[in-house]
Amino acid sequence: MPEREDHTIRVTLTAEDYTGFNLYHGRWQLAGLFAFYWCLFVIFAKWSGVLGDSANLAVVIPAAFVISGVMLAFQLWRIRARTAKLFASDKVSKLEQHIALTDGGIRHTTGETTVNVPWDDVFKVGEFSKAIVIYLARNKVIMLPKRDVGGDLGEVRAALRRHLPGGKLKLKA
Repeated sequence: MPEREDHTIRVTLTAEDYTGFNLYHGRWQLAGLFAFYWCLFVIFAKWSGVLGDSANLAVVIPAAFVISGVMLAFQLWRIRARTAKLFASDKVSKLEQHIALTDGGIRHTTGETTVNVPWDDVFKVGEFSKAIVIYLARNKVIMLPKRDVGGDLGEVRAALRRHLPGGKLKLKA
């Protein structure tokens, strides 16, 4: 019996795709880092004696937010720069990929290599503003940028819902 193909997507990844994924994947760590920087600055202000009276608190709290924001902006810049450097050195990531969602699983072709992943082997599926991410393991993904999916985004979501249990899906709409 021939296998039905729900949808085939041609994907060409960019450094921005990788950066978006890294920022999405690390969003809670970045939020925690901001809170850590803020607490560190307030503790330093208290330890150094800047918080001598309550009037100084009105200056220290906003200053802590500004300094934490600047330090977080630096971390975001580092992530973008590091991701761009890694992407530039990875020749395989720049190849056009063909991803077919079939009854039997996901057929992922890059260059001359084709990998068939059964639906049972999909760890989970997530979606953020610019892509759908199919996790094959915690650190191995197939990324489907929404610009490459185009107007068929609803069909891709429907195919994923048809083949995967709800507990593995974190899709919008």
